[in-house]
Amino acid sequence: PDRMLIQFDCGKLQELAVLCRRLKAGNHKVLIFTQMSRMLDVLESFLNLHGHTYLRLDGSTKPEERQILMQKFNTNPKIFAFILSTRAGGVGINLTGADTVVFYDSDWNPAMDAQAQDRCHRIGQTREVHIYRLVSTNTIEENILRKGDQKRQLDYLAIQSGGFTTDFFSKVNPRDLLGGSSSGKAAAGAGVSEEDYKAAMRSVEDATDAAAAEALETEVAEEAAEFNAEASAKAGEEEGEEGEEGAGNAVEAVEPAPEPPATAEGAEVVALQQALCPVERYAVRLLEAQAPEIDFEAVAQQQVAASGKAAFTSEEWELEELERLKAEAEAEYEEE
Repeated sequence: PDRMLIQFDCGKLQELAVLCRRLKAGNHKVLIFTQMSRMLDVLESFLNLHGHTYLRLDGSTKPEERQILMQKFNTNPKIFAFILSTRAGGVGINLTGADTVVFYDSDWNPAMDAQAQDRCHRIGQTREVHIYRLVSTNTIEENILRKGDQKRQLDYLAIQSGGFTTDFFSKVNPRDLLGGSSSGKAAAGAGVSEEDYKAAMRSVEDATDAAAAEALETEVAEEAAEFNAEASAKAGEEEGEEGEEGAGNAVEAVEPAPEPPATAEGAEVVALQQALCPVERYAVRLLEAQAPEIDFEAVAQQQVAASGKAAFTSEEWELEELERLKAEAEAEYEEE
């Protein structure tokens, strides 16, 4: 087909052409995310048509090539755009050379878009980051965006209250996404499970996109397992040391002390721990292991002593001030 007609009847590409022209005039660099590798081919033709320099990253890009592309984009001011697939370019790269993010289409999972937009909003970014999302009216994209906003709000509520689990957010009815109603027999049926949802998504994705999504899920699972395994190993070592000491010193079996009754403060602490991600839980455990134990009674005594000393110092200052004023008044009286 004629390359000049690539954006003839595409509203998104027409808006993207205007946006890229304005960004390039302002010396900005842009990241363009899309879901499908085939759409990256269309974007390549689009950028070549308008004469924009760009780099491309998708699921078929090797890890060593990723590092080269990332360094080239961050250090070369002549490269204007970086086109990426959301699943392949959402984690593991740092693109602080860009200050603008454009989502050509939205991901079914809003967390993927959030990870992708953080690629340029990282440590080392010195400019303000702007994010654009292209959505076609009267299409399924409006429903996808609306459902994504609802899931983000529910996620916010879950973090604050701790009364929900991630399984609740995965139970999304595809009929709602398509704008249909789930009444009658369909409403009486069971909800779609997370496994069915992932299988349906993989069936419509390209092979490279499916491989990138699977690699991302594996990476996230390995990261969580690494922190949990390290924490359990440390706990096992501590229990083993305590058991050896107890076997050498103890003569009679001692009944364990009864657990303290559950309180509102304890329930609040448990809810807070459940809301933490694996990295945050690991940081808390590390801080508790390295930080010395705090003697709250000694701290309270130090505070009382400090407050008493401050009150005594204030009284001394007031007495000295009165004596100084008295001496000045006597000196003025003698001069008169």
